Amino acid sequence: MKCPIIYLTPFSKVDVNRREYFAKYSLRKYKGIDVKIYTIRNLFINNPPLRYLGGLAYKFRLYPVSRICNEISSILSLRKIGKLEAAICLNTMTTQIARKALKENTPIILDYMDVFLKANGELTHYDEKAITHADLIIFWSKAIKELLNKIYGKLIKKSEYVPFGIDIKNFDKHFTTANVLEFRKQYGLQNYDFVITYSGGIWVFHKKEAHGLFELIPVLKTIASKIPNAKFIFQGINVANSVEFYKAIKKYNLSEKTLFLPFMNCYNKLRMSLLKTSNVLLLPSSNWPTIAYAEQMKVFEYMAAARPIVAHDVPGLRNVLDDSTAFLCKLKEPEDLVTAVVNIYEQPEEAYEKAKKARIRVIQNYDWKLLAPKYAEIVTNILH
Repeated sequence: MKCPIIYLTPFSKVDVNRREYFAKYSLRKYKGIDVKIYTIRNLFINNPPLRYLGGLAYKFRLYPVSRICNEISSILSLRKIGKLEAAICLNTMTTQIARKALKENTPIILDYMDVFLKANGELTHYDEKAITHADLIIFWSKAIKELLNKIYGKLIKKSEYVPFGIDIKNFDKHFTTANVLEFRKQYGLQNYDFVITYSGGIWVFHKKEAHGLFELIPVLKTIASKIPNAKFIFQGINVANSVEFYKAIKKYNLSEKTLFLPFMNCYNKLRMSLLKTSNVLLLPSSNWPTIAYAEQMKVFEYMAAARPIVAHDVPGLRNVLDDSTAFLCKLKEPEDLVTAVVNIYEQPEEAYEKAKKARIRVIQNYDWKLLAPKYAEIVTNILH
């Protein structure tokens, strides 16, 4: 086994179906390189005084102070690690930490998942500085890669595109055992034979919901008037943090036709049963560049499920989907969404043909068994 690479993630818990383990698997299988995963939380708790100070600052919403404590503690911990071939960093905070902690000749790879863009499509000053520290940036979205190379081409040393994709074999193992009849019985769906699903959370940024979910509610009201036996299911929305959304659902008299399910692991049996039960899978978006240019991770699950997809036509999703694999709708034209859903209801054969093509596309282009060797090759090419 060669000298290790570390994968540094800002998340406190790492799911085996996420990028961290995909990177570990890819490099071990195809290059024989060991990858050790470190969370910022792991590094932070190694310094009790800074951990206490950072926690206190966070409690009183002194977020810059909390972040500085976090960074200093992580830097000190990373410097105790032995010789490394490289550091792969999920997002920009870990990139900044790694560059300050490791030797200048240690390659830093920014695995760029959450790209926060301002309204004009530019990065914040903090993130702009971070991309200059990366010897290689691996973008999860082709549209974001093209946008940032256009704006910051002189600052980006090298960039590649490796989407999140999906482990088809693992997905199918769970999806095939999902039970539609059991799910319908459990949630009283016997009188609703047309299920419209949104899987994901509510993300409020600058007092506005980023995925356009509030704008979706009046659309659902119109759909309900045209398809009386429709049921709307929102899975992953946090009840405590989404009071206004619940109020909006109630305002439009949609409470009886709406079911809320909690956040679940991606391959949770209940979630797999939900996807299998669904007649329509929704992928709403907004004109905020952070969302509009992203390739939402769930798009690959939706495609693998072979269920009709209704999505907003934005640059990020357009790179993965097209009119042959999904019903793409214009952002500011809610009647497009209504028409798409009603068409699926009235002409299911055509809709499921698109869904089948979407599954074929995800298998042929986004399966982890295809992406893993590419990822491993890209990473090792940057090593000294």
